[in-house]
Amino acid sequence: MIVYVGPTMYGIATRNTVYSEIPAALAAEIESRPFLRDLCISVQELPGALKQIREKRGFFYTMYQKAMQ
Repeated sequence: MIVYVGPTMYGIATRNTVYSEIPAALAAEIESRPFLRDLCISVQELPGALKQIREKRGFFYTMYQKAMQ
């Protein structure tokens, strides 16, 4: 199980959604923007990642901001 913690990309991936595997649309987007893979994390990593994004600090926040561009 993986969780996408990046910003919602309509038709591609929804923020904080649990997937059994990376959806095809997101996999295609990862091909052109490889850093998005860093926003596909295990469920166990979710609390820490959400804390970083909420507190606007750390690796996951940096990747989240990059995905927003």
